[in-house]
Amino acid sequence: MSFTGTADELDAQLPDAIVSFVASHLELKNTLARAKEEMAAAAKTAQNEARNRSKSAKKAAPVPEPATTDEPKAAEVPEAPGLFDMPTPVSASPTPPSDSDEEAEILAEMNQDEEDEALIAL
Repeated sequence: MSFTGTADELDAQLPDAIVSFVASHLELKNTLARAKEEMAAAAKTAQNEARNRSKSAKKAAPVPEPATTDEPKAAEVPEAPGLFDMPTPVSASPTPPSDSDEEAEILAEMNQDEEDEALIAL
């Protein structure tokens, strides 16, 4: 910042010029700080959304739709059960996953999260 003028002009105008300069400088500093905070919040939100998308993609794998053809199928005659055919008993509750299956799934998710964080850091 530089000023030129007579002593009387500087005495009259310099204080207002300095106040104006400092006010502009502080406003710029505050605007920059707000912008940095907003960018950091947006980056954090994007990371969380990416993690949630990757977790939901793992949990809900897309189910392929059966292929459809325009040709009508001939009606099939069901086979009669044989003399020794027994219906398969249906259990009342499904078999719970074993602890090792759950541990493997958790470890796989942790490894994927670490890979995602490493990619985001790049």
